[in-house]
Amino acid sequence: MALRHAVAFLAGFSIVFLALGALVESASIVLTTYGTPVRIIGGLMVLVLGLFTLGVLRFNALYLERRIHLKNKPAGYLGSGVVGLAFAAGWTPCMGPILAGVLFMAAQKPSLGSLCF
Repeated sequence: MALRHAVAFLAGFSIVFLALGALVESASIVLTTYGTPVRIIGGLMVLVLGLFTLGVLRFNALYLERRIHLKNKPAGYLGSGVVGLAFAAGWTPCMGPILAGVLFMAAQKPSLGSLCF
């Protein structure tokens, strides 16, 4: 019983990181196709967010907070999977730099087998 819940948790956990890997792959395609406009837009975003951090600009939308409160939490294997999703989503900022490095290295290789050898 506990093993099945652990597998459901890991399935939910894995979905987040598989989605991040797919997102990195998609981002690499966009960056190689539209590199210069993406750099310009990214630089403008950094400038605007820097001005926001300094208090020069104010965007009320960035002060909003959203929370989800579930009264009827999913039980069983679905609940374990949802907890795995939430755990991975909450853990991603803590291990993001390591994951980014691993995904970057993986994106440079032609196949999964070439990562190991």
